[in-house]
Amino acid sequence: MKKLLSAMHIALFMLIAGFASTALAQNTGYEITMPKIGKIITVTKNGVNLRKAPNAQAPRMVWVCQSETDNCWYTWSNERKLPGHDYSPMSAGQGTYYLVVSETPQWYGITVSGLTAYISKQFAKEVTTTPITPETLRKTGYFGYDMKQAPGISTGKYKGYVMLNIAGFESDGCLIGHIHNGLVVFTHNVPLYPSFSAETVTPALTKSESGYGWNLTYGKSASLSETDDFGTRILDVNKIGDKTFAEILRVSGATTKANESVTIYANINGEIKMIAEISVKDIPIQNRVMVRF
Repeated sequence: MKKLLSAMHIALFMLIAGFASTALAQNTGYEITMPKIGKIITVTKNGVNLRKAPNAQAPRMVWVCQSETDNCWYTWSNERKLPGHDYSPMSAGQGTYYLVVSETPQWYGITVSGLTAYISKQFAKEVTTTPITPETLRKTGYFGYDMKQAPGISTGKYKGYVMLNIAGFESDGCLIGHIHNGLVVFTHNVPLYPSFSAETVTPALTKSESGYGWNLTYGKSASLSETDDFGTRILDVNKIGDKTFAEILRVSGATTKANESVTIYANINGEIKMIAEISVKDIPIQNRVMVRF
């Protein structure tokens, strides 16, 4: 009887240890600050005013640019106008999505480039989302950027991580993020440029010759059979390998530096849409949460 109990205890211990080691293996040291996720709204009309406070008489949001320059920002209509600057009203367009950060009976509070703005509930409605899964992000799509890609990792130690190539005319590098509660939360941007080489078998991360950023070179063994609009084989992020992806996390600072901003995507009617792009300092303290992977 004692031997039987001993064997049972050993088996139980090994089972618990197995669960513990599995849990620890999935903890990759990636810690993020993000807003609590509540309602998501869409604008139902074009040209909707964004107000500084939840009332129709509050100052409107405006777009201001220093004349003949690209130096532009958002401000409010009651701010002192600067000489040599151009001002134009900023309004929300129909079909735009926002994450609600505060609410009154008649108004939704949202964030736009670091400013909290209010939109009347007359011109917005709540939307429902479909949870994003690692398998969702295995399907190729554009995800709001120029190149077709399948950015999610669906197997292995880094299952649930997402690496989205955003390099384009007005954007740069790759966003690193993770699926959380059915949303994709991006927190770090790294100057990383994936490129396909027919001669390369194993994905390799190297510093660029200019000293700025990183090149991720991959071959057929780490690509999908599908190509993008430029004829380049699409990177299969599942085949980057744990070692290389760990290096990507390291150079992005995702496991060593606190995130300064957060960009959140949701699956709305089968399309992955951005619902928030917020600086951490602009998230109200009572609305912040810390998530660790």
